[in-house]
Amino acid sequence: VKETICKLTTNRIIKDDTKTGIEKIEEILRYYPIAKKLDDAYAKRIVSRLDNVFKELEIDPYFDIISMSYFNDDLRTTIADEFGTSVTTISRNKKRLLLELEKRINPKEFLLDLLNM
Repeated sequence: VKETICKLTTNRIIKDDTKTGIEKIEEILRYYPIAKKLDDAYAKRIVSRLDNVFKELEIDPYFDIISMSYFNDDLRTTIADEFGTSVTTISRNKKRLLLELEKRINPKEFLLDLLNM
C-alpha cells in the first residue's frame, strides 16, 4: 500500500503540495538508514543515489551535521558542542546543506527517476 501511494504521489496522481522541498529532503534523509539495511532494489537505488550526492558534499566542513541530525538523532546543542560553535551556526549550516541537497537531488525528480530505473 505504501509503495502504491508513493508511486501515485510521484506520478502526480496524488498531490502532496503540503510539504516543502526541504521537508521532502528530510524525509528522504530519515529513510536513508533504513534503506541501507534493506535488500530491495528500490532501497539500493536510493542508497546509491544518496551516497553519490554525499560524496560530492563531504568536503563541506559542516557536512557531518546531516548525519548527526538525521542518522544519529543528535540535538542541535549536542552538534554545536561537537563542532565547538553556536546552535545558530549549526542551524544556519544545516539549512544551507539541506538547500544544497534539495538542489542536487530535487525530491520530485529523484523519486520519479528511481521509479523509472
